[in-house]
Amino acid sequence: MQISKVTRGTHTSESAEFEKYLEKKLGRIEKFTNRYQDDEVLLTATIEKFEKHNAYKVTLMLDIKGETVMAEESSHAITKALDDSIDRLVANLKKALEKKKEKR
Repeated sequence: MQISKVTRGTHTSESAEFEKYLEKKLGRIEKFTNRYQDDEVLLTATIEKFEKHNAYKVTLMLDIKGETVMAEESSHAITKALDDSIDRLVANLKKALEKKKEKR
């Protein structure tokens, strides 16, 4: 799986925390993508910090062979926003794979 990380408005320490925590949680997504080749799967992880509200928005976009699954969550903690967005991405990915099975 190819991974692209984008940070907006975050400090270096926050970006490092985001990247470290993302690497730790990738296993939940890789369970569903391990049957595809690495160049067929692209995960774009974006974190954006809103200084005014002291909140973070995490957007995850998973592109598998031209099909895109997306999840977006916000929270006051980086880890909470990332956990929630991964949960939503896994749920959306399950739905997409189920639809794909039904089409066959």
